[in-house]
Amino acid sequence: MSVDADKLRNDLLNDLYGAFWAGGYGGASMEAHDIEKMSDEELVEYAEEKGVDTDKYQA
Repeated sequence: MSVDADKLRNDLLNDLYGAFWAGGYGGASMEAHDIEKMSDEELVEYAEEKGVDTDKYQA
């Protein structure tokens, strides 16, 4: 399966920044930093662990 990693990464980061600014979740900024450094494969694995439907990001 080929995934649009840029869109997936962007959506994950937007969710985390929202959690940081609106929800006061301080760990979100650290998670965001990790996501920015992940390879595409690591990103997909991370997203699936978080319950994201990666089928929506098929390229």
